Parts: sequence; structure tokens; C-alpha cells
Amino acid sequence: MRSTAANGAASGSPVRAGTMPALVLSTLLVAAGACADVSSVGSSGPTFTDSAGVRIVGYDGMPEPVRTVALSEEPLFRHGHRDGDYPFQAIVQGALDGDGRAVVFDRGSQELVRVSTDGAIDTVLARSGQGPEEVTQVISVVPLDDRVILVQDRANGKIMRLEEGRLPESHSTMTVPEIGRRMRLVGIDDGGSPLLITSAFNTGFEEPWLQGHMARLDLAAMEADTVATYDLARRRPRSGPTNPFGHFGRAAVSGPSFVSARSDIPELTWRDPDGTVRQILRWAPEPRYPDEADWREFTEGFTENMRRINPQMSQDEARQFAERQLERFELRTDEPYPLFADLRGDDQGRVWMGVFHHGGMMGVPAYDLIASDGTWLGRLELPSGFRVLDVRDRRVLGVLPDELEVESVAVYELVMEPRDTAEP
Repeated sequence: MRSTAANGAASGSPVRAGTMPALVLSTLLVAAGACADVSSVGSSGPTFTDSAGVRIVGYDGMPEPVRTVALSEEPLFRHGHRDGDYPFQAIVQGALDGDGRAVVFDRGSQELVRVSTDGAIDTVLARSGQGPEEVTQVISVVPLDDRVILVQDRANGKIMRLEEGRLPESHSTMTVPEIGRRMRLVGIDDGGSPLLITSAFNTGFEEPWLQGHMARLDLAAMEADTVATYDLARRRPRSGPTNPFGHFGRAAVSGPSFVSARSDIPELTWRDPDGTVRQILRWAPEPRYPDEADWREFTEGFTENMRRINPQMSQDEARQFAERQLERFELRTDEPYPLFADLRGDDQGRVWMGVFHHGGMMGVPAYDLIASDGTWLGRLELPSGFRVLDVRDRRVLGVLPDELEVESVAVYELVMEPRDTAEP
């Protein structure tokens, strides 16, 4: 085995690994030009610069948080953890509606379920099937306004419009393959137009980074207007093992704006719905390089997850299966960890940047929250196993497993308080 070491990384032989099978999305398109009107906020605070109409927020090092951020000690409401509750199997999508209720899609039952704020099942909004009022593979649940929820069903090729007291209204994506197969609904702009990002791609591209698209959708005409492109996915080697901690991109919608980043560059870019760059945030974190202790933790977590997601296998079969999968990977100690693991936005314009953890598929343990003006708010530590689905105002919807990995829907309150050194 060849040795890899650089920039202070631990030296030694590479260890087998590969890129995790997670979908990757990103953007980084704008470089700053001439700067003017610079102001500074404290020795550890950001600088603000206007560059050709683009607001640039810069930190000399790692930003100092201005808030303490936490979730309430107990959920505001929860469903799925008690005898007689709906038997969730694999909750993969969800959103909070205007009344604070949780609308979630369970991949196991293939049903769209609404949970009321008292923790009871309100109704089954759509059952499994291929009919006009049924769903199969929901990839997005997005509130259009306080009364309407949009649901994108990739397998059935449609976007459903669900409104209280009315039959579902469906818009077919079957005649627009680039929407139905490659674009995902992620938000709504100020005018009520759905916003999309690229969500699928072919792996055999030759460019160093594959370009994705940001688009605004005319729902009635079912036409998508591409407003910007961005770095979507990094090229993988055609043969041989790859780095399990390789870099990737992410894009999301925060408030009415697109926001995007690449995991190898400490920079966030905000775009208006028409694609115009509005703001760029830059900071200077200290890079961290993986070592063989990290590799051991990764392989242990990977093997455990193989056992968990393949319950039909015996312990020995799951271990052997994991060992075969791990042969596809090679840890590179000269390449720093990704700067984040997840990127999402909320209706208040905050950006949620998931803290990277080398445990593989173990999920995101915490989020760094960033305000719409680029202010670094603080780090939110999540309850063990909690997976965020949606944030609306100060309510955080997610999936909370118990010690037996039984999933439940849980909604917590987001609590943010000024730090002693921060202005309220």
C-alpha cells in the first residue's frame, strides 16, 4: 500500500474506503471583485464588503457564535413511540404546515400521514398506490402557504397540491423528464413559485465537477426556468477504491433564496430566485485530516449500519457484506475532511450546515446555524439519533428513533438566546 501524508496529516498507508452513496449537490460560481465600503465588527467578528452589488461577509478564522442554540428538553409533541401509534418504518420526508402539524412520508408503508400538535394521527393524506390521490415515492414535501402542501412523487411522476377540504390536485411531470427524474422541489419563492434543484445525475462524466441547475417552476404550465448552474458532484475514479470522506456539494432553499456550497471550500453563496448572487459568506476554518483511528471508527459504524439496515441477514452475513463493501474504499490522510455533511434552509432564511462526522451513515450530530445576513448564530447539538426534516419558525420537525431503532415523529422548540458578548 502506498503512503499518503500532507499538510500535517498523519503519515502511513492508505486504508480501504470510497465515496458514500449519498446524493451530492453544490455550487460555487462567483469570485469577489474590487472591494469598497469595508466595516469591521470586533476583533473576532465579521467584515462586510460590497463588491459590484454583492454583499460579502468575511471572517478571519472560525466564526464566533453570537447565540446559544438548543432544542427544548422534551418534544412539543411526538408520535410513533407508544403502543397503538402509527407503525412508522422509514420516515424519509416531512414538513410542518401552517398550523404546526407534521406531514410526513413513510417509505415503509408508502403513506403520507399528518400528525396533529397533540401528538395524535390527524389523518392519512395519501395512501400507497398509483392512483390520482395515492403516492409511491415521495421525494419532497413543501408548504406552498399556510393552507397548501406540495408533494412531489417521483415514481408516479407528479406534484400533488394538497389543500384542506379539497381533493388533491395533481400536476404530471411525466412529459417533463428533466423535472420528474432529475429535479427536486425544495422551496417556494416570495411570489409562490416552486424552486427546484438538481437531485440526480449520471456518474460517467469527465469534468472535474458536474454542473447542476437551480430552477423556478411554473406549476400550471409545468415548465422549469433554469436561473443558475452550480457545481453538483465531484468526479470519481472509473476504477479502484475512492475516499469515503471525499468532497461534495449541496444546494438548498433558505427563505425565498437559493443557498449553496462545496464541502472543500469555506464559502456559502446566496442567490435570489432569478439567479442573481446576493451574498457570499467566507470563513477560515482549521482543516482536519483523518487518521487510522478515524478509519477504525468509520468501519465500525459502517458495519453496524449494515447490520441495522439489513435485518434479514445474520450478524455474520452482515459483517461479511460490510467487509466486501469496505473494499471499495481507500482512506486518504492527505485530504481534509469535508467542511460540512448537510445543507438546508428554513422559512426564516437561516442556513443549517450539518457538522461532518466520520461515522459514515450515522447521521448529522449537530448543525451550525447561520442567519440570512451571514451572521454565525451558533451550534445546535441534536438529541441522539435525531434527524431533522424541516424547520418552521422555531419548530424543528424530525425523526427520533428509540433504543430498538423504532422511529417516531418528533417536533422540538428551537431556543436561541444572545450570548453575553452579543447584542440581542
